[in-house]
Amino acid sequence: MLRVFFFLFLHVILAGFAYSQAPLVVDNPSTTPPGKFHFEWFDQFAELPNSAEPANNQNTFVFTTNYGLLPNLELGMDFPLITISGQQNRTGVGDFDFTVKYILLPSTYPKKRTAFGMTASVEFPTGNSKENFGSGVTDFDMNMMLQIYCLQKLVLILNGGIQFTGNTLTGLVGTPDRGEVLSGGTSLTYQLSPRIAIAGELTGYQGRSHVFEDRELREQAALTYTFTPHFAVAVAIQHGTYATPPVQVQSGLIIDP
Repeated sequence: MLRVFFFLFLHVILAGFAYSQAPLVVDNPSTTPPGKFHFEWFDQFAELPNSAEPANNQNTFVFTTNYGLLPNLELGMDFPLITISGQQNRTGVGDFDFTVKYILLPSTYPKKRTAFGMTASVEFPTGNSKENFGSGVTDFDMNMMLQIYCLQKLVLILNGGIQFTGNTLTGLVGTPDRGEVLSGGTSLTYQLSPRIAIAGELTGYQGRSHVFEDRELREQAALTYTFTPHFAVAVAIQHGTYATPPVQVQSGLIIDP
């Protein structure tokens, strides 16, 4: 228990991913320009914990669309296509998520090195919960983001949030317990070159109960390669403990038309 809260505390005093949030979990306080779209298509493969048997693996293809409504105000939506493998393979659409992001304090390096923003999201139970594609409950979340430019190429971001109702399930990944969930995240991003960025991330979740199945802890490393100002690819590998899958890898595309 102390280990979980130590890492959650660490998330809330560190944090960072600046240039593009994907493929990290930690969100960054920046928005899509007004009237513009931003797309992310990511494939996530997770080795499920023993508690998920007879299922062994889960593949989640996530479609994300963001739209800049006003300066510093962004609307976002995403939905997953989930394939669960085991004794029998099955595929279905997961829960639909809608997010509003507002940046209260934008940053412009080097004049303003700190940015602060907030998000509010609702996840609707559109997935079939009997087949484990959906959680079966509506999730309401709020998250705060603090970004700090340590150097021009080194960025630190803080995330801290709460899920008021619902759970953290996406397919068989996450915790099923319903109710308040505290979350925190820290990531550090370094721009190696104009095209290449590397990042490390630590995130955690703590539910109401103190049992193994009601907490998550994730460490992730990621690399993003930008081909043009409008197109990038990213890869990441994650290690998880408690209710988090022990191994998860993901890759995807980031498109700004």
